[in-house]
Amino acid sequence: MIGVKNIIFDLGGVLVTYNPKTFLESLIEDQIAREWCYRHIVRGQEWVELDRGTLTIENAKRIFIERDPRMSQAIETLFSHWIDFFDLIEPAVRLLKLLKTQGYGVYLLSNFIREYFPAIRSRYSFFDEFDGMVVSSEAGCVKPEKEIYLLLLRNYSLSPDSCLFIDDYQVNIDGAAVVGIPSILYKNPTQLEEALRSLEVLK
Repeated sequence: MIGVKNIIFDLGGVLVTYNPKTFLESLIEDQIAREWCYRHIVRGQEWVELDRGTLTIENAKRIFIERDPRMSQAIETLFSHWIDFFDLIEPAVRLLKLLKTQGYGVYLLSNFIREYFPAIRSRYSFFDEFDGMVVSSEAGCVKPEKEIYLLLLRNYSLSPDSCLFIDDYQVNIDGAAVVGIPSILYKNPTQLEEALRSLEVLK
């Protein structure tokens, strides 16, 4: 793709695994509690505010336990082990490093809870590859809100048409399009590599 100089990566679902249902199945034995956690926590509005950084984990746990005290153990288990949820997607990380060696600027744009980010940041060395990062809980806004994309562009003096955004959620791809950033909807590392080569981003 002519003019692309910078590649913006999502984190969960692209560089590290993100499948909450599978994780909860391995974490919480009781099906009712597991489904409650998925519906009320992972897919609830409070989770968005955790990502935004306007709600702390401790306050979130208090809200959820007050909502249904019977779920208190499951709630504690989820939050205690959430950081164990992520595994490296090694082929995608290899593509990140290859793009960096070919001279592209590489950036991270991620929705991520404030209290968990230092742990995942210290766990994986690929974070050292990034030329810049915007994390939702530090920024006070979340994908797909246009403010978070504009913040990344502004912080690192990037023009939208010089960037290519990679994310596994269509709604976030749509958010990038609002500010003029072209994107690839990620499905798996093989599909991503094929897309990058078809766009002549990867040589």
